[in-house]
Amino acid sequence: MEENKELMVTQVEGELSPGQIKNQIQKIQQMLEEVMVEGLHYGLIPGCGPKPTLLKPGAEKLCMLFKLAPKYEIQQTEYPGDHREYRIVTSLYHIPTGNFVGSGVGTCSTKESKYRYRNAKRFCPECGGDSIIKGKEQYGGGWVCFKKTGGCGAKFDDNDERITGQVVGKVENEDPADQYNTCFKIGAKRSLNHAVTQATAASDIFAQDLEDLPKDQMPKVTPKPAIKNKKVPDGPRPEEPAKKKVTQADLLEKLDTKDLTDEEKDEFKEYVAYRKLTGLYVYRNLEKVLNDWWEYKESLPSEDDNPGEEDLPLGSELFGG
Repeated sequence: MEENKELMVTQVEGELSPGQIKNQIQKIQQMLEEVMVEGLHYGLIPGCGPKPTLLKPGAEKLCMLFKLAPKYEIQQTEYPGDHREYRIVTSLYHIPTGNFVGSGVGTCSTKESKYRYRNAKRFCPECGGDSIIKGKEQYGGGWVCFKKTGGCGAKFDDNDERITGQVVGKVENEDPADQYNTCFKIGAKRSLNHAVTQATAASDIFAQDLEDLPKDQMPKVTPKPAIKNKKVPDGPRPEEPAKKKVTQADLLEKLDTKDLTDEEKDEFKEYVAYRKLTGLYVYRNLEKVLNDWWEYKESLPSEDDNPGEEDLPLGSELFGG
């Protein structure tokens, strides 16, 4: 008669049981559903699959959930041309016990393309603004400091060397030191996110650093046309004249009339596709979309020394800095 033998699993002191691991996963999923907000604590990057990317405020929330305190080790490397790289190791410790629970590494350098280069635009010799556009032939051609985008309205001849002699497009930043603070904070953010996903075993739930991909490496997204359910009216309805709908294709067709570089046109097309895909925009006219796009570009943290919300120190989301 055979004896039934059960597999006996011995749990070593300090190890987590399968039940405890399951409970930890459930806590993270509950946080994701009940506390975290899409676009603030995590985000879905178009074209990068269904897995959300963890943002810095979300990493801070997970630190609060599991009572983890970060400790940073900073390594700084200098390169020719005043360039600098930050390598930051973040170690996480359990606050109640002081036990080490995990670590992560993040780097950021002023030699990364988004910090090394800038998009140089034509500036107005009169007011110094960057609202110079090519004038339409029916209005005399030349160059105009466009008032609708903050210009002064000054006009210049087609061959005015003060305009044509300017370097435009992708140029290297003259002062890499202006990006030191931004690169340091981005490196710390990447390191914290890495440490949190490692220590909490949340890599199967969250991706990381996708929002830091250079724009030329972001997946191209082709929005799918919306499917509308047609409803049959109950009774006869008077015919109404059809209204011409301004489509995404109409906007992009007019884009060639604007004084933009090829790189700016590609960035704008990606912006339009993303807004259309996420349903965040109703298209009316090209000028309004362009203005919103410029405001969006100017609001990006990489374009400003001042840290954005995602770059503030741990806990700043709650205590206002």
